[in-house]
Amino acid sequence: PTAPPMTSARWRIIALFFTHALAAGAIHTRIPDLQVAMGLSEGQLALVLMGQPLGALTMFLFSRAIIARFGPRRAILAVLPIVIITAALATILLYPIALFALLALNGLGFSLSNIAMNVEADRVEAATGARVMNTCHGIWSVGFLLTSLLGATLRGMHVDPAIHLWALVPVLIALLLFVVVPMPVMPPRPHSGEKVKKLALPTLATLGLVAFGLGAGLTEGASRAWSIIYLRDNFEVSPFIESMALPALLAAMAAGRLLADGHAVGVGATWMKVGVMREAGALITDSQLHRPARRDLAARPFKRLVFQYRRIGRMFRARHRNQPGHTKKSLQPFLD
Repeated sequence: PTAPPMTSARWRIIALFFTHALAAGAIHTRIPDLQVAMGLSEGQLALVLMGQPLGALTMFLFSRAIIARFGPRRAILAVLPIVIITAALATILLYPIALFALLALNGLGFSLSNIAMNVEADRVEAATGARVMNTCHGIWSVGFLLTSLLGATLRGMHVDPAIHLWALVPVLIALLLFVVVPMPVMPPRPHSGEKVKKLALPTLATLGLVAFGLGAGLTEGASRAWSIIYLRDNFEVSPFIESMALPALLAAMAAGRLLADGHAVGVGATWMKVGVMREAGALITDSQLHRPARRDLAARPFKRLVFQYRRIGRMFRARHRNQPGHTKKSLQPFLD
């Protein structure tokens, strides 16, 4: 017997988050290999890696109109293959400008598909009455962890990045089609048809939250991009051990998401924020002034830092939802 439509919608949106993570995370363990193949210095690599966030930021300006015009499902089917294919193309177009352009396209696809699947998850919650958003994001972390473990293993086995990423292309596209094509169409939120401002100025409270979350976001992003390179350049370890910095990071991300609510309830959000910032600052300082002598401890700062980041992220979103006057409608430019 076939699953009821609502049950199908729930498991398919969860599976979509998992597929998205597999597609988005595949290239990250291979960035050090691409750096070596192109002979880039750390500064040159940093400039090239700016392509992805620039592409993502550009898409934020147009994502609402695209999703409103075509719907989340069509948007995902159109742009998630771009994420998959650009990652693979990066292994054969070994030129800095080409990699910058591919990462920009990758960022465009990542950003739009990310917003679209969150819109769809929000609609599934509204239509079914079941909470799925936290589960979706937890599963996303698990998927990112698994794809990074795969990348670490293949690096340890000295498998060429092109073989790794091109072999994933048909697998991930087939999985995407299997999950998304039969996905039931969820009705938009009741406020979807209302006119909203094309550009809404943030309140002072929102700016304060953004300022608070910016440091955590920068720390998490830098750790994701540079953790493997840090181990490679500072420790005499095998490629497999180098690559395990990213899985350690992602495991901490998942743990932080799953445990943050319980910690906030137990000690209070204010004291939790103070403790998180204090420990994160101490870890950053300690990792620079006292680099671990034992190579098996090298990935520990990344794990602990991002565990704290995920706890901050949970409080950041919860505080925004609890601002006076905040409603789902205030997120309209991103949700519908």
